[in-house]
Amino acid sequence: MQSLDKQTLLDAHKKLKHVEGIEVVKYNQLLALRVDNESASATIFLQGAQVASYQPKGQKPVIWLSDSCDYESGSPLRGGIPICWPWFGDLSKNPQAIIDQLGDLGGSSDSSEAPAHGLVRSRLWSIDSAERVDADTTSISFCLDVGAGDPGIWQYPCRLTLVVTVGVKLDVSLGIENVGASGFMASCALHSYFYISNIASATVSGLHGVDYVDSLQDWRRFTQDGCLVIKEEVDRIYQSIPGQVVINDAGLSRNIYLTQRDAPSLVVWNPWLEKAKRLSCFGAKDYLGMLCLETAQVLEHARYVGAGDSYSIGVEIESVSEQRK
Repeated sequence: MQSLDKQTLLDAHKKLKHVEGIEVVKYNQLLALRVDNESASATIFLQGAQVASYQPKGQKPVIWLSDSCDYESGSPLRGGIPICWPWFGDLSKNPQAIIDQLGDLGGSSDSSEAPAHGLVRSRLWSIDSAERVDADTTSISFCLDVGAGDPGIWQYPCRLTLVVTVGVKLDVSLGIENVGASGFMASCALHSYFYISNIASATVSGLHGVDYVDSLQDWRRFTQDGCLVIKEEVDRIYQSIPGQVVINDAGLSRNIYLTQRDAPSLVVWNPWLEKAKRLSCFGAKDYLGMLCLETAQVLEHARYVGAGDSYSIGVEIESVSEQRK
C-alpha cells in the first residue's frame, strides 16, 4: 500500500504553482489534479496517472467513472482511463513470451496472483511537468520508473511517461522506454470508459469488416458486419482497425471520435447485467451508462522492446454534438 505523504503534496504544489487552471485535490486517500480551462475540465489521479473525467464545456461528461469508487490507496479506480501494462487483462491470456518473463509469477500453473491489467495502474506516478499551452489547452506529463523494485515480478527497468492534453479534444499518450540491458515483450492498453446516455441508444461505427477475437466465445475469431450494436455482454478484441472509430450516441445527440496512434487493436467491453453484479466498485445498473473502447497493443500486436528502445501508444478523443457533414 502507498501512502499519500506530505512530500507528495509538496512536490505536486511545487510543480503546479505557476500553472493557471490546475488545482490539487484529495479524494479520500488519493491525490488528483483538477484541470479547468476555457474549453474543458478534467480530473487526473496521481495513482495510475489515471484520467478520471473529461468534460467539454456545454456537454455531458465524455469519460465515465463509477460513483462507487472508494478512492483507497492501492485500490484501482473503476472507470476513467486506466493504464494497462506490461500485460492486459488476465495474465494467462497474454502471449506466452510475456508470461515467461515474469519469473515465479508467470511460471506458476496458477497465474491468479498476478494483478489484472499489469503493474502500473495502482502505483503512484510523479508529475514531470505541466503547462497552460493557451486559454483552451492544458498539458500535464507524468512519469513512473519500474523494474528495479520488482524482483521476481518484472525485472526489466523501464521509464513510463504519460502526457495528458486537455482541450477541445482529450489527448492521452503513453511512452515506454527500456532503460535496461535486455529486451522484453509487453502488451499495453489505454482502457477508456466512455459515458453514454444508455447502451440501447449507442452504436459503434468504423469497425465494419474488421476481424475480432471474442473472449466470450472461446476466443474464436469473427469479422464485424456493419455497426456494432450492443444487446448483451461484449468482450472483443478488434485487430488491425483501419482508422477512426466512433461512438454514435443518439440519446445525447453526439458522436465521440477516437483516433488511435500506434495502436492496431481496439477492445470493446460492456459487462452487461449479470457480470455487473459481480464487479467491484460497479453498480448493478452501471452497465447501462458506460461503454469501454480500449486503445491497445495486445495479442499478436504485443510489442518487443529491445534494450535502449522506446515506443508509444496514444488516443485522441473528440466529442461532437452533431453529425459531421
